[in-house]
Amino acid sequence: MTGLPPAESLALPEHAVRHHPTAPDMPHKNELPAALFARAALIATDDHRQCLDHGDFGHAVRAGSTAESGDTPFGLLLEGPVDRPDGAITVADLTGVGAVDAALASAVLRELAPPAR
Repeated sequence: MTGLPPAESLALPEHAVRHHPTAPDMPHKNELPAALFARAALIATDDHRQCLDHGDFGHAVRAGSTAESGDTPFGLLLEGPVDRPDGAITVADLTGVGAVDAALASAVLRELAPPAR
């Protein structure tokens, strides 16, 4: 995905998903507007320090849009449902931690799998 519009003009669903399997995060790369993080009810990161260094979360922190402690480790979100208001924005900054990627894929597959007969 390239060229997102300004955060204030985004009419986002409860969860907006984007995935870049061949485009790893790097310190100079910034794909999400910092203002989007200010609007988020939940910011999930796969590795706090790594996301601060070269993820969109770090860009948002340096822009003053969110606090350095404003993220939730993604692993905690896999433990169970998170209480959020309807229509709340969730931002996930995943900078590439293989174990988290595998756990996330497993959780999504469990949710999408048809019930056992």
